Amino acid sequence: MQEDHILIWKYIDGECSEAEKKAVEAKLLINPAFRAEWDCCKALQTELSRQQPEQPSLRFQANVLDRVFKAFPAKSAQQLLPRSFVRWMAGLGSALTAALSWAALNVSPYSHSHSRFNHVVDSSLARLVDAIPYSTFFMIAMVASTLFILYLMDISLRRFFRT
Repeated sequence: MQEDHILIWKYIDGECSEAEKKAVEAKLLINPAFRAEWDCCKALQTELSRQQPEQPSLRFQANVLDRVFKAFPAKSAQQLLPRSFVRWMAGLGSALTAALSWAALNVSPYSHSHSRFNHVVDSSLARLVDAIPYSTFFMIAMVASTLFILYLMDISLRRFFRT
C-alpha cells in the first residue's frame, strides 16, 4: 500500500513515467481501495493548492533572536573557557608563531649564515616539516592567535561596558 501511495503522489505531481501512468490508470479502474486512496490524495492536493502560504512578520527574525538571547544569556570567554586553557593556548600559539617566524627569517635558504647551529636547526626543521605539514602549524597558530585576540577583546569590552 505504501508503494501505491507513493505512486499516486508521483502521478499527481506529474513525475511518473509512461509505464507508471498506465499502471495508475489501470488500478483506478480495477481496485476500489486504490480509487479511495486516490480520491483522498486528490482532495488533499486540491485543498493544499487553494491555501496561500503564510508569510512571517517583518520582525520575525528579531522576535526569535530576542527570545533566544533572553533564554540563553551571553557568557564571556572567561566563563566558557578555563583561564589556564586560554593561557596555555595563547602561550603555545605565541611560541609557535615566534618559532616559525624565526625559522623563516634565519634558517631560510636565502639567509647567508653558514654557522653549524643554523644547519642543525635547518635539518631539524626539515625533518619536522616532513612529518607535519605547514598547514597544520599554520592552523594551530591561527587558532591560538584567534583565541588570544578574542580573549583580549572580551576583557576590553567588559571594561568598556562597565564604565
